[in-house]
Amino acid sequence: PTMPDVVLLEGWCFGFRPLESESALKDDRLVPINQELQGAYRHVAAKMQAWIVVKVESAQCVYEWREQAEASMRAQGKPAMTQEQVKDFVDRYMPAYQHYLAGLYRHGPDTGEGKPLLDFQIDKGRNPVAQADEKPFMPLGKSPMGEPNWRRAPGPCPSGRPQPPAPEGNRGLRTTKSTSRTLF
Repeated sequence: PTMPDVVLLEGWCFGFRPLESESALKDDRLVPINQELQGAYRHVAAKMQAWIVVKVESAQCVYEWREQAEASMRAQGKPAMTQEQVKDFVDRYMPAYQHYLAGLYRHGPDTGEGKPLLDFQIDKGRNPVAQADEKPFMPLGKSPMGEPNWRRAPGPCPSGRPQPPAPEGNRGLRTTKSTSRTLF
């Protein structure tokens, strides 16, 4: 079998940076999570060759999105959580979002220094949104299929974090510049 060129690995806390001091944690339930971020997750995250960070204006939209998925399953007669169960389920994730999400957005992924990064924000409808101070996408050449390779313009991004240089060849992140709502 042919090996894939790209494998996308999604994880709700991938890229989160552990807090240096556990005394900074305002919720004791986060102590084991912070320890895992310093150990096993950091080891796995270090193996990532590139990052995609999808930003949300507020993590509170997770409640609505989870309920939408569960409501869809209920409408199809499939087993699903009730609205109360959804709230209880999502409540368990909120302390981690409150402690780690701002650091991910401000500094980029843990172990991500020097690696290609595509970060963008989505609205409550999960549509990409442009920000007024955002660097535009620029072409980096052509892909093997003759399509443009796009990446944010070099230099500091709105967060002040410099973007890494474009990777050589066509091994970097490739997104399609489009006027539709689809980025990829």
